[in-house]
Amino acid sequence: MALKIERKLILASASPSRKMLLEQAGLDFEVVVSGVDETVPSDYTPAQTVEALAQRKGQAVQALRPEAPIIAADSVVSIDGLILGKPKDDEAAKATLRRLSGRTHELITGVCLLINGQMDLFHQVTRVTFYPLTEEEIAEYVALGESPGPGRSLRHRRHRRGAGPVHPGGLSQHCGPARGGDAPPPGQIAGSVTGTRTGPPA
Repeated sequence: MALKIERKLILASASPSRKMLLEQAGLDFEVVVSGVDETVPSDYTPAQTVEALAQRKGQAVQALRPEAPIIAADSVVSIDGLILGKPKDDEAAKATLRRLSGRTHELITGVCLLINGQMDLFHQVTRVTFYPLTEEEIAEYVALGESPGPGRSLRHRRHRRGAGPVHPGGLSQHCGPARGGDAPPPGQIAGSVTGTRTGPPA
């Protein structure tokens, strides 16, 4: 669906990464956090979960700002068909990194656009492969303060050969922890991205 934005955009998300993405795109926008309940039925798939929450957030903000174009989003990390929750402390963060180490997982992002009485609801799946992590690397990464603490999601970093880590800059930019100043081994990041769109026909 082609959606033309003629008014100031509302970002229905408190995510710093999503805010940065819109800033980099040069869009005029305002952040309005929905504060909705994020409970979903236990039988929802990861894709159903992010689409449902993105729609819920968007429609909650739409009730407050009915005249404004709104973009809302929600993301989860999934492996073995299960959603990984936000780690509550350092030990939980380490356990999550051990589970992701040397394996491919999915970052699934649902997006809801509400503009001029129309809704576009879809999700994107980014598949990412971590290289095998040592216990020392896991401990060092968690010590950076990227992941511990209630309500803070496990963040990941992208690497380029011969370069330092790059912080996430988009809805689905998602990568592994740094290995000091060394270049990461070949194939550490899987670059395949697939998108599935649902909602009103174009």
